[in-house]
Amino acid sequence: MLPFLFGTGVVVFLFLMQFLAKHLDKIVGKGLDNWVVFQLISYNMAWMLILAVPLGVLFASLMAFGNLASNSEVTVMKSSGVSLIRMMVPVLICATLLSYVLFLYDSQVVPDINHKARILLYDIHRKKPTFAVEKGQFCYEIDRYTILARDIDTLTNTLLNVTIYDNNFAVINRTINAARCDIVFTPDMKSLNFMLSDGDIFQSAQNSPSNFRQINFTNYQLTAKAQSLNFEQSDTGDVDRIDTELKIADIEAIISGYEKELNDTWNKQYACIEEFVTFLVSGTFPMSENNIVGRGREESFINMNDRRHISNINNVSMSRINDFVFRLKSNSQYISSRHIDINSYRAEIHKKYAIPATCIIFILIGCPLGVIIRGGNFGLSAIVTLGFYVVY
Repeated sequence: MLPFLFGTGVVVFLFLMQFLAKHLDKIVGKGLDNWVVFQLISYNMAWMLILAVPLGVLFASLMAFGNLASNSEVTVMKSSGVSLIRMMVPVLICATLLSYVLFLYDSQVVPDINHKARILLYDIHRKKPTFAVEKGQFCYEIDRYTILARDIDTLTNTLLNVTIYDNNFAVINRTINAARCDIVFTPDMKSLNFMLSDGDIFQSAQNSPSNFRQINFTNYQLTAKAQSLNFEQSDTGDVDRIDTELKIADIEAIISGYEKELNDTWNKQYACIEEFVTFLVSGTFPMSENNIVGRGREESFINMNDRRHISNINNVSMSRINDFVFRLKSNSQYISSRHIDINSYRAEIHKKYAIPATCIIFILIGCPLGVIIRGGNFGLSAIVTLGFYVVY
């Protein structure tokens, strides 16, 4: 049991490091709660576990049968008439039960967890970084406010000699100057409080510049919404699921709907071809002027009205041909696209059966391989498992 847990844990750790290396830059520096980060990691460990368990089985089988071979126990059992296949029967039974449990977990539990993980990762990606103001630069991160800090105390993270332009009013110009400003989030993380000290407020009406007012203050608090800065989780029921987030019954229902659409499209395609063939043999298919003249050689000329009539026939016929070609291409592209979608969904169903079945396959590989290499030690078994991991 310990080798199995160790092998599975190591593979999960490797997958986790790959995941963090890929998404770490989108997670760090956003002021996320530790619980949110824990949720993201635990959700993604669901699919990692599915891939890691078969490799844990391989590592455990290598260790177990390698120890038997190195202690000559395999030789003793063979001399007693017990074949290697007979030795593997109990292990194969355990691997079969484990494969069944893994299949139920992959087909019933993992799709819902994958859906939650994708939505949570999307919510994290769209969250803006923690609010920050740079010295001497205008900051537009707060909705309806523009902030200019001419100096910043980096030790206390306090803004000095700051100007705030209030854009909440359409017809009023409002500018706030302060010698000092401390910015803190409210406990619910939905608003920002600007704690201003020693300043004044200039306010004027755009339509009446003479309507001007100046207010001096010692301490003043300004509150602004921080809806673009705080983290908000989306409702999982509002987002459509992709193939890895669907159960087998749901995937089969989608495939059935696609196949019905394909049959309807093929019927349209056959009807389109039949319609065009009828058009060709109906006698209204365009003929060139030379053919018409050659067919009626007794006529010495074609008057202008006949020429206009022939031109109209040619224009109508070419329009019918172009329409046929367009419909034919459109139906063909749709059929090709739907086949790709169906194959993608079928591959997902196959994976739900194939990955758990890998436990049995790795038993059939690991037991004889452990006997051959006689590697009952941790290092050799780990190296062999790592080689399979790279290929796997």
